[in-house]
Amino acid sequence: MDFQPPDIPDVIRDHILHEVGLRTPELQAYGNVLRLYGENSITKNDFDYWYYRFLDDNDEMDVEVAPQAIEINQNYDLFIRMLSSYYQLRQLLPLRQICRRFRDVIDSNYTPFTDIHVAIGHDYVYVKFNDMRSLYSHKEVREYKYGHKYHDENKTFIEGEGYLTKAFDAVAVALRNQQNILRTFRLSWHPRAKQTNREQTAENVEFFYERVRLLLVNQPFQFAVRDFSIQDTNLPRVLAILQHLSPETIRKFEISDVNYGSWRLGVIGDAEQIMEQMVETPQWTSLSYIQIIHTPINIPLHNFVYCIEFEIAVESVTIEEIVRLKNTLLERPRFRRCKVMTRTEFNFDEIIPFRNMGALLNGYRHPADNCPYTYRCTIPYTIFQLAVTLRDVSFEINRVQQKLSNMTDNSVKSFSDMPTDVIEVIVEHSELKEQLILRKVSRSLRDLIDTQKLDYKQIIVDARPDHIFVQFNEHFVAYLDHQKLDIDISQMSSIYKYTTIIRMPPGGDWIQTAFADLELALKNPKNRFQMIRIHSFDDDAGKTVYKKLENILKPLGDRKIHVTRFCARVVEGPQLLSILPHLQPGILKSIEIEHNVDLAENIDFLIDSQQWKKAQDVEMYAIETPIPIECLVHLRRFDVWIESIEVQDLLKLRDNLIISPIFESCSIRSYSGSAFDIVEVQKILGLKQPSSEKPQSMLLYSIPNSDAILEIYVDNHYVYIEKA
Repeated sequence: MDFQPPDIPDVIRDHILHEVGLRTPELQAYGNVLRLYGENSITKNDFDYWYYRFLDDNDEMDVEVAPQAIEINQNYDLFIRMLSSYYQLRQLLPLRQICRRFRDVIDSNYTPFTDIHVAIGHDYVYVKFNDMRSLYSHKEVREYKYGHKYHDENKTFIEGEGYLTKAFDAVAVALRNQQNILRTFRLSWHPRAKQTNREQTAENVEFFYERVRLLLVNQPFQFAVRDFSIQDTNLPRVLAILQHLSPETIRKFEISDVNYGSWRLGVIGDAEQIMEQMVETPQWTSLSYIQIIHTPINIPLHNFVYCIEFEIAVESVTIEEIVRLKNTLLERPRFRRCKVMTRTEFNFDEIIPFRNMGALLNGYRHPADNCPYTYRCTIPYTIFQLAVTLRDVSFEINRVQQKLSNMTDNSVKSFSDMPTDVIEVIVEHSELKEQLILRKVSRSLRDLIDTQKLDYKQIIVDARPDHIFVQFNEHFVAYLDHQKLDIDISQMSSIYKYTTIIRMPPGGDWIQTAFADLELALKNPKNRFQMIRIHSFDDDAGKTVYKKLENILKPLGDRKIHVTRFCARVVEGPQLLSILPHLQPGILKSIEIEHNVDLAENIDFLIDSQQWKKAQDVEMYAIETPIPIECLVHLRRFDVWIESIEVQDLLKLRDNLIISPIFESCSIRSYSGSAFDIVEVQKILGLKQPSSEKPQSMLLYSIPNSDAILEIYVDNHYVYIEKA
């Protein structure tokens, strides 16, 4: 029988609303559902039913209908596993507030944190977890902006006198989990205009920062974060926090002081001594980007020369120090730019005559530079230069590319003239895409690059009607037509934040350029991919992608692509079969197929392929073609959507799975046909009814000559089987 959830009276609903204490409709709805079920289990369909019912404010509930006993259709552990796969961080955080059991399971098994931003005010704490914004305060703060529009649908008000502790406890969830690897972790102030408010903000910051420091110091592991930013004047505390961040992941470090007009907090601690200790830490030597916009301090510039970029403030600097820094940076191929601000103004006429500036810097004036004190120095054996710009209270050094066509300097060497050790350094510090291009220069260079281990792990192609995103590992490239307007990266997912935009000139082919870069990666036999994903929500763009990829892979002949996981969104069977045969059987462990694809004419070719037979995991969503049960039983895990499934198919599936040595779990959903009769399924499959504390729809089958059992859950058009 179909499950019929009972109505819930308004009085019960109001009681739940009061107990949960959440403020947005979405979070109230989640809290209500979980309060309703307590620590029992619930299917996703039932969860969605109650969630949207609570979310709909116009839904009138019958107050005269008494609460009825609810049939629980799922065991607790399975519910948690399904919940973590269906819902994201924004939905899981409220579940932690329901009970200790939920909190322990979510904290130990689910690690969705990638970005945490904290801004502390005089009577509130703003915390941003990924895309979820929470405002902790003893009263509701309605007018608040923090660098972007504060959308009502994404904010949560958590009121109470203990708002500081509640805010820290929420942040501590991420900091205590060793599995979390944050992209960004930012701690900052947000003081109001009044002097009294600023002093209260300082007290709140001191409380929060100290709790963070103590938590990190007392943990047995170093916390993993890529970009760390803190606004603080307590340098010993900053040093303590930095020392407990993982040097294997930290790449960007920003520290700034608290300065709002005439209101400034003084530095706590011996700044020079603290900085001397800081530069000796392994975290410092791992940094690629450093920004210290603080009260100017004396720190030698040579401590920053291994960074790609840095921006600092110092007490003073001399021309001789700038020259030494420039000479050192000439030998650093990874360097891009730096800016150094100082309290002391440069009086160029008194320090050194204007006519001798270029000679001292060993540079020359370029007509493209507007600043009269900008001098360019050529980096030997490259097409790059360092542009040194002196200003009144600062100087900058930028790495720029020179235009060879406008140069008369015949001393510039070609790439092939470089010594082998110089080429090795350049190759070592080149990005993956650049290494693949360098392989085309000469046979000797190709042999040199191929002796190194290329670090390609994944390629994701996301095709749109007027542009293509290609992800090489964590590096995103957008290929655009010259007529397309700029892509607003700020409105997209945070993973696209550092996307490189490649715009074609008039007459240029952006599609051809994108697939030329893909061809360099796919045709290199040294590459070992963890994942290749082809994705497009536009059918025409998707067809173009598969046609281009087929043209790239066909010339490979018998050589196969080494990839572990292949994900594809296709609309036609031939599209899938144009790519799959070119992937190495046995190496390919996981196949994922999305979209409403009709495989009627191609299903036999698919299940007879070596790639399918040697795969271990398969996911197929909304497939419109019947799939023989026999072709699934060799898999370790599979999750498929098929047209229909009968009880006899379940019997056949059971007989094969009990003898499979690798089977772990499977899910089968049908979108047509009759719903299962649990009594009939139990009778035909010879299943046992579990103990009373388990749901009635969970049936058990003891595997002969084994201690293992099959847990079979049946609900309408859905079947889940797990080997336990």
